[in-house]
Order: sequence, then C-alpha cells, then structure tokens
Amino acid sequence: MNDILLSVIVATKDNSKNLLRLLESLDSQYMPAHQYEVLVANAHSTDDTSSMVESLTFRYAMEHCVSRRPGLMAARNQAVEEAKGDRLLFLSDDLVAPPTLLETHLQAHKDIPHHVVRGPIVPLESETIPMLDRPPPAIRLFFTINNSSASKMAILKVGGFAENIDPELEDREVGWRLQQDNWTERFVPAAYVYRPSTQEETLLDLKRQAVLLARTAVAHYMQHPDPSVAKTTGIHPRARALSRLTAGEGVYALARFLRETGLGQVHWIRTLIEQRIFMTYYRRALAKELEGKEL
Repeated sequence: MNDILLSVIVATKDNSKNLLRLLESLDSQYMPAHQYEVLVANAHSTDDTSSMVESLTFRYAMEHCVSRRPGLMAARNQAVEEAKGDRLLFLSDDLVAPPTLLETHLQAHKDIPHHVVRGPIVPLESETIPMLDRPPPAIRLFFTINNSSASKMAILKVGGFAENIDPELEDREVGWRLQQDNWTERFVPAAYVYRPSTQEETLLDLKRQAVLLARTAVAHYMQHPDPSVAKTTGIHPRARALSRLTAGEGVYALARFLRETGLGQVHWIRTLIEQRIFMTYYRRALAKELEGKEL
C-alpha cells in the first residue's frame, strides 16, 4: 500500500554541499516521514553528488534518479514519472526547508484542490514570516521550480517540462501550459523556504534579477503572444502605463532613500520598498527588450 501523499523533487547538478543541507532540513519535517518521499533528480553531476546521495539515510524514503537525458529539465521529468505521490513539490537544491513546509503545501491543496501552490523564498537570516514577496503579484511567475507544488496529474497532462527551450524560460513555459489547462495559482505566505545568503542583497542584485525577468518575459510573449501573457508580464499597454505610475523616478528615488533609513530595516517595509525599486528596474529593462519588436 502506498502511503506517500507528497513527492518532493529536487533537481541538482554539481552542488552537493547545498543539496546535503536541503536534504537534512527535509528530515526535520513535522509531516510524518512515511507520508512523503524525496526524489533527487541528478542531471549527471560530476562532483560527489552521486556517492553522497547513495550513502545517505533519512527517516523519509529517498530515490536517486540519475537522468537518462542531459539537462535539469529532463531530470525533473524523469523524477515526475517515478514519483509515487499525488502531489509534487519542486524545490531547488540551494534552499533550506522549515519544518512546516511540506504540511503547509499539502494542506493548501486539500483546502482548494485545483490550484498550483507557490510559496515565497526568504533569507535564512530573516526572523519574520513573509507576507509579501518580490516581484510584485502583477508580474510574478505562475509557477516556479524553486518552491511550487502541483498535482502529478496536472504536470503530466500538460507534458511536463519542455526540454528544448532556454532553461530560463522553464518556469514560465510550464506555468503557461498549466494556466491554459485552467489551473489557478495560490500564493501561500506560510509555505516559505529559506535561501542562505552570504551577504546583504544589493541594488545591483535587484537590477540583475529584474533584467533577467524582463528578458524571459519578452521571450515568453514572443512564443505565446496571448493577451493574458501580455497582462501578467507587464507588456500589455495598460500594464505598462500603470507601471509608469507606480514605479516612476520619484517613487524610485524615495524608495532608495527609505531603504537606507531605519524604516528600511523593518522586514515588510523593506519588502515594499524593494518592490518599488524592482519595478523601476523591470520597467526600464522591459522597454529596452521591446525596442524594435512588433507586438
């Protein structure tokens, strides 16, 4: 009899130190160990990942899935096929799971079954459970391989992860197909994970994230020139007009100033401030990416 309710899929390549930290955190879950499994989707690592995984023993069942095809997306697809749980939780290998993570994701699916559940990522040093995340809701991804869960049936029905596209488009592509299949997203603040940071995030880090998000947004829209994509990426004229109102130069300057004050040290205020800064960077990058393109 299969008692597994949730399968955790962690795709990895040459990142054994961080992977071990995540696997150990998954061993401290409040959820009974017999109700979940962890599948390590190994994309042909050349470090000690394979030997490490094979030598580990935890309370939970762990499967080492060495991909038959190259690439992290292929590794995830193989793990999806082998998963025993009805629900799948996707985590990246550089995260740390708080003890409540698995039961929170599973409970969210019980409350509203036809949802993709997505949780935020916060710095490991944070003492506050986030109520907001970045980017803002208007342009954030429907699905992310960093901390999202969905039914196995849903992932298989939409064809799994596309293996022949730019890896940076992976989240958007599978999220798009889930939306087209009438699945909806549910953002659950309590389903947070930690990402250890070696230093405080700088404005340059925010800019890099915004530029990458804008680049993938335009590439995704060029693949799927649908009004819903234009709206959720900020490419739609109305969304771009609203963005100009809420992320203008005055707001940007004020946000940068407040970030350096005492108010900027309060977690939820800092998140709001960084959202404003992020949106300014994103709007600028989006305008640059759209230059010369016919929409």
